[in-house]
Amino acid sequence: MFRRSNRARAAVRPLACLVAAGWLMLVGGAMPAVATGQGGSPGPGPGPGEDDELVAKGEALFYAKCADCHAERPLGPLADSPAVRAGHKDLVLSREERAALRAYLKKHPRGPGSSIGEAPEEKPAPPRPAPAAGGKPAVGGGAKGRPGMYPPLPGEETSGVTALPPKAEQTPPLPRKWVFTTWKWKNEHRDWRDALDDADKMRSNDIPCGVYFIDSPWSTGYNTFDFYAPRFAQEGEKRVGEKLIKQLHERGFKVLLWITCVMNDGDKQAWDAEAERKNYQYGAERGFYANRFPIKWWKAGNGWVVDFKKPEAVKWYYSLLDKVLDMGIDGFKLDGGFPWPNYSLYFHHTALRVQQKTGNNGVTFSRPEGEAVCSATANWTGDEDPTYAGMQHAMRRVFTGIDRGFAYIGTDVGGFKGTPTKQVFLRWAQMGCFMPIMELGGGGVHEPWDFDQETVDIYRRYAWLHTDLIPFFHSLAHRAHNGEGLPMAHLNEKKEYQFVLGDAILMAPVLNDEGTRAVVLPAGLWYPLAPERREPLAGPAVHTRAYALGEAPAFVKAGSILPMRIERDVTGFGDRDSAGFLTLDIYPGPAPANADEERAYLKFYEGDQESAPATHFAWRSRGNSGRFVATGAAPGSPLVVRLRAPRAVKEVAGVVKRASPSACRKAGSGWHDDRAAQVLTVVLPKGTLAATVEFETP
Repeated sequence: MFRRSNRARAAVRPLACLVAAGWLMLVGGAMPAVATGQGGSPGPGPGPGEDDELVAKGEALFYAKCADCHAERPLGPLADSPAVRAGHKDLVLSREERAALRAYLKKHPRGPGSSIGEAPEEKPAPPRPAPAAGGKPAVGGGAKGRPGMYPPLPGEETSGVTALPPKAEQTPPLPRKWVFTTWKWKNEHRDWRDALDDADKMRSNDIPCGVYFIDSPWSTGYNTFDFYAPRFAQEGEKRVGEKLIKQLHERGFKVLLWITCVMNDGDKQAWDAEAERKNYQYGAERGFYANRFPIKWWKAGNGWVVDFKKPEAVKWYYSLLDKVLDMGIDGFKLDGGFPWPNYSLYFHHTALRVQQKTGNNGVTFSRPEGEAVCSATANWTGDEDPTYAGMQHAMRRVFTGIDRGFAYIGTDVGGFKGTPTKQVFLRWAQMGCFMPIMELGGGGVHEPWDFDQETVDIYRRYAWLHTDLIPFFHSLAHRAHNGEGLPMAHLNEKKEYQFVLGDAILMAPVLNDEGTRAVVLPAGLWYPLAPERREPLAGPAVHTRAYALGEAPAFVKAGSILPMRIERDVTGFGDRDSAGFLTLDIYPGPAPANADEERAYLKFYEGDQESAPATHFAWRSRGNSGRFVATGAAPGSPLVVRLRAPRAVKEVAGVVKRASPSACRKAGSGWHDDRAAQVLTVVLPKGTLAATVEFETP
């Protein structure tokens, strides 16, 4: 730790509250001129204690929470201090650094752009709506208390951006189904061919993937929103990048772009420094930036943060987003740290412009941090090391995100910071399979085909299993949106590094090359997740064993029904003839002591819209008979029911016995009892919502 004088420490500690409200001094030029004379002109020089006061105020202006260790760290021009480079929290500025800070305040008494014109007066944010009946705030967006859907178009009233509802009244958004497909990205593209090569190899290796995003850098300068022509221009296109977006769409991919809230002022790292300077200057001349000092952010530029509390700044940012949205972009990866509390909420809410332009069919993708719980559509945990320790760190970030209320989280398979080993890559893929967002990409090698064929085969299996489970993820999203609980939950002890998906699937990733794993099973019966016969395990208990490289420690709680859409025979839960059916994999629970017949249940949602009705699936049994029933909204497709049935089946009323599950699916109806696997398959035509099963007498 670095020492500072008692006077400086006494001045800084009260100002440390600015970690929670520090930007009040920055946004809208609210900070008084420091170390100046009357009218903001230079004073005669520091008097006794005045220099320490300057340092204290300067330090407090740039403190924010570190996302990794949650310590406070200085940002902005003070970030280059040798003291800051050596440690997180305390620092002592040199005389030269103090002089530089004073000189900056002298040159920019009203913040960025003040030397070239007066910054416009900021309009105060409208007050929050008055509480409605029952004491809850009457916020926009309908019954769930979400932010107004969505920020207004330029020229319209901007209260949807500046008047945000309280966090406690928000529920997670409802993503479209395609958000739960698998994702692919690269850390940097040499040119447009890299993206198409990635997409084509996913298809040629029969690896399902529905989202592709182009990470930084892709534009002429940071957040100019113009594709860099020397890398992305193709012959015959009117606007650079438009042809690549179309080509990825034709291959079945939704397309996202990396963006931030920070404008660089033309540093030497930009591909086109002049374009970047012009973009920055436009905002500076109009007072569109929130910070009074440049922020030295990780892109090594002088960063200026757009002040999304100003309606005119929001309109300008809309115009930048529209450059690519008008070319068909489906969403944005929202990156960048946030130097002030709650700031991410304003940035993320503004980025929901994508929903206006796509008819609510877009996505925003961010870290599960800050107050933007219900703004970003999906989240990833950030940049992790490509190691088992990196997997653990990613899971801790997932757990922290869950505790904060983030609903749809994933992590880069194999980590971000370099090339993982084959074992780490595949164990990470197994973990990612059971998270709402399964994404593949990062620095170094992150493509399964760059390892070996076994890696391709194992990764393909888990990518297809994640894809098969999209109906499950989507139903969990409806539940979260309706305030019925988040899709994921971690167990009581985070050190266990395991989680439960929808109260049904427990996942405990392998975290070593030996393949051993101790799985902590809660109370109840838990079936190993597999298409074939597996005896259930009883909890509470700890079960330890070694898992082969292609095998994941995943378990299904007795009483669960997993809805699946299956298109391949890769996972063993169906085959190509399963396409067009909704498959329900049923894991019956033990008969309850109160003689209630219900032994498995699922609340299922099929539609993308908030108003989509639910279908209630249940399996009930007593004695030598059982009954599958569906109530509520009729499913939009015929059903394949896969029942874990330890007892032999005698008859299924109303359908014909056939030679195999595949024969049932091909015929569009029928039943087959596989005694070796102990799985009963019943195929019901569309519109048939019940089936009665007679078992053999034990």
